Amino acid sequence: MISPPTEVPAPARVVTMILTMFTIAILAVFFTRRLHQVKSWTTLPVLNWLVLAIYVDSFFFVFFTGILSKAFSVNASAGFCDAAILLFISYMSTKILLYYFLVEKCYLIRSAGEPRRQSKLWLFNFFGVICPYIVLVVLMIVYRIAYMNKEGVCIIGMQRNALVPTIVFDVFLNVWLTTLFLQPLRDCYSYKQQSSSRLRNVVVRTFVGSCATLALSITNLTVIAILDGEPGYICLCLCNLDILCTTLILHWVSSVNAPEDNDASSNARRIQNIATIRAASNSSTKSDLLEGGEKGVAYQVDIES
Repeated sequence: MISPPTEVPAPARVVTMILTMFTIAILAVFFTRRLHQVKSWTTLPVLNWLVLAIYVDSFFFVFFTGILSKAFSVNASAGFCDAAILLFISYMSTKILLYYFLVEKCYLIRSAGEPRRQSKLWLFNFFGVICPYIVLVVLMIVYRIAYMNKEGVCIIGMQRNALVPTIVFDVFLNVWLTTLFLQPLRDCYSYKQQSSSRLRNVVVRTFVGSCATLALSITNLTVIAILDGEPGYICLCLCNLDILCTTLILHWVSSVNAPEDNDASSNARRIQNIATIRAASNSSTKSDLLEGGEKGVAYQVDIES
């Protein structure tokens, strides 16, 4: 026999409230700053659109999670419990956008201006990263767990038929993206010119950010798999914390450039500059580049965040 709904512990309610308010405030600040940097919506680069989309998607997740947790309760009924697991699945849409952001970042750093449809790396990353993850989200919907236990506590999670492939795929993503960013990182640090410091900064931030965000996702999903489902209020709180950390990391990764650089023409110039640097790295020795630096030759590098 199922007991009456159990009230969420007071400490958990307080922590969830503080986390929700803080995350919404951070998202509002970051989103507003991004809007102020936009000069023209028609020429806004893809990466900027993705950052804005991640902020909006994250805001709606945190907002509706807050309504479910404060106005009602995930333990109130089986219907609210099922709504909680659907919110958790919608949280995965933020992950899809984040992975697409990393795919675009990798394309920008490594493609040297090659069109997306002609870039084998971009095509492989898009169809080998984004599309499979969408399939995994569908599996999560099919194999979701949402029920009221005997103590009247909402338990949500995923069956291992969906969780194990997702965790394995996240580990693969971590290794794959790390490998992709290691080569540009090594190329950048093989030259000691001050002019390449901005490129190094972008590559380092993207590398660290991709590792951190993927590690957060793997940790969250692994906890759910080990516990075979967890109380709904704990799961949503952990997802909110993940969203907050991901937002902070994304802002750090994408805030390398000056605000005035957020337009398509500047982006095209930056890609051409990257192509120049990469061409130089393939055709020149280190001593040649150092000699060029002594003569005043500089490679201007600037990358769209």
